[in-house]
Amino acid sequence: MISGVVFDAFGTVVRIGQRTNPYIALIREGRRQGVLISPGSASLAMTTNLSFDDLALRLGIELYPLKREELNRDLERELSSIERYPDAVEAVSRLQDAGIKVGICSNLAALYGPS
Repeated sequence: MISGVVFDAFGTVVRIGQRTNPYIALIREGRRQGVLISPGSASLAMTTNLSFDDLALRLGIELYPLKREELNRDLERELSSIERYPDAVEAVSRLQDAGIKVGICSNLAALYGPS
């Protein structure tokens, strides 16, 4: 018997309505500055609990105040556009009503939600 189910949050339970891609913008800023960005940089950006300042420092990107403000504004706009899929809410409810434990996880940066 199944005792638990785990869903990936983004694209399964919730969706981002207005994508602004602030982490990709930070990577692009690094490239614009001539920083050699490795293939793992995007993964690091989306899976590490770092502020834009700390991530920029780790990647060797100079993050100027105006760019930081722009990234934070874009992130806030993206976060405020997150919506639940109605059928996912119903599915989670039905599973819980049946006594099945439900977990929801994501590999996105901490700013996208609590763990």
